[in-house]
This record gives sequence, structure tokens and C-alpha cells, in this order.
Amino acid sequence: MSEDERRRRSAVVLQLKAQALEEETRHSRKTQQTLQLREAELRDYLEDAVIGMHWLAPDGTILWANHSELAFLGYQPHQYIGHAFSEFAENPALVAGLLHRLRTGESIRGAELRLRAGDGSLRWARFDANPWLHNGEFLHARCFVLDIGEKKRADEAQIKLAAIVESSDDAIVSKDLTGIVTSWNAAAQRVLGYSAAEIIGMPITTVIPPELHNDEAEILRKIQAGERIEHFETVRVTKSGERIDVSL
Repeated sequence: MSEDERRRRSAVVLQLKAQALEEETRHSRKTQQTLQLREAELRDYLEDAVIGMHWLAPDGTILWANHSELAFLGYQPHQYIGHAFSEFAENPALVAGLLHRLRTGESIRGAELRLRAGDGSLRWARFDANPWLHNGEFLHARCFVLDIGEKKRADEAQIKLAAIVESSDDAIVSKDLTGIVTSWNAAAQRVLGYSAAEIIGMPITTVIPPELHNDEAEILRKIQAGERIEHFETVRVTKSGERIDVSL
């Protein structure tokens, strides 16, 4: 092979290598751009998620928190991120216990705690978290904070209402739209003789005289239609079989 042929062959080889390198560089650049786009999308998704999120370091320091969590508690990033999460808990010992469980690799589901907001108020939150481990080492915890204040207020109102119903001197009974007893207070037991355990799940006709069953069917029909049953007097039958006059 002549010297000129060797030079031409070397030039072709170099040109092919240059093209391959250019193609590899172009592919690498495209891959990097795709990864950057995915990272930006994920960051935007986490920052604007409707549920509060944050990361906790092994010592309990907040490493990052999204917009929802900051808005829920009313803090600017510098007032929250970089601080110990326990600083914002009404019960720091509870947070310490949760963090210990996370460090052992356990996930947290449905823990409830009160967090101190920027205005000084305490807000109920549900706390869920799972640890991120690398080669068995706890690096940080991924935490989710959900506002359950409305649920807590509703639960408290329901408890108060149940206490009022249970302590009432009047017999208060609930039934579903098919006439099945669903609740029965202490006064109902005193008046009609059946305990709640005996009567709940039974048809309300258990305490209605047979000749008045048609009246009960009409009452249910009206209730199903959304009508209100006005005050009237009727008869009910106690567990012992006694008929008593009642105002319903």
C-alpha cells in the first residue's frame, strides 16, 4: 500500500471517528436535556402539590418543604427550612419518637399531631412518612403533612352532639330509610325497655303495634320524599308488651 493510500485511509478513519463522536455528543446532549426537563417537571410537581411535603435529615432538620406546607403553616422558607421539625410541634417528644422509628427503617402512617403556625395557633395535621435508605444508611425521610383541622372540628362536634343525645331525658332514636334502627339512646332504653345492643339493626316496627305498621310505611314514604313529619301522638309497644302513649 502506497503512502498516499495510507493517508487517505487514515483520513477516512478519522472522519468516521469524528462523526461518531459528534453523534454521541448530540445524543448525550439530548439525553441531558430530557433529564433536565424531567427534573424540572418533577420539581414543579412537588412544589405545587396540594398536600404538604418536606424532607427530614437524620437529626430532624427540615431540608426542604413545598409551597403547600409553608402556606398551611404560614411560614416563609427561611423561617421553616433549616429548623428542627420538633420546633413546630406541640409535642416534641412525639416527633422524636416518629423520627426514631424512621431511622430504624419504619414507615409512618396516619400519625396525628398539632403543629404551631406562624401566627402562633396550633393546627391539626396528619403525618405520613417513609425513610430513604441507601446501602442501609438512613439519608432522609420523605414526609407528607395533611391539614385535618376541619375533620377534627367535625369529630369534636359529633362527640358533643352524641353526648347531648345520650344524656337527653327524651327517647331519641334514629332509623334509616328502610326503617332499620341505627341509634338508640339511654332514654329510649328507659322508656321502651330495649337496650341499644338489642334493638339496633332491628326494624322500627318492633316497637310499633301491628295495626299501625301501615302508618309507619307512610311515614317512611314521606321521609324518603324529603318531607318533614310534624308532631303527632301515637302508641308504641315496650319490650314487656306494654302499650304506651307517646308524642313523636
